[in-house]
Amino acid sequence: MTLVARSAERLGELARSLDDTGAEINTVEADASSPEDLRARITELYDDEGAPGVVIYNAVLGSPDQLLSSTVTHLQEAYAVDVIGAIVVARKPPRQ
Repeated sequence: MTLVARSAERLGELARSLDDTGAEINTVEADASSPEDLRARITELYDDEGAPGVVIYNAVLGSPDQLLSSTVTHLQEAYAVDVIGAIVVARKPPRQ
């Protein structure tokens, strides 16, 4: 199992919490708000032996309850994480 998140500290905590499952836990640090960073890290993951057969994308940058009171910057960041990030991960990157 490979866990991907932008915080190495949180990844470590989550991986340790899964120790008792007996599963081999790998971690990859990547920022879903940066399509270039995410694409590079996911490409490395897909090019590794034992690349994932199933990917669950659960990154989300929520918006305030009142959409019209949200800033344009926040909405752009949320779109990058919620939509673009999911597309980047779902698309198998071309081999280099």
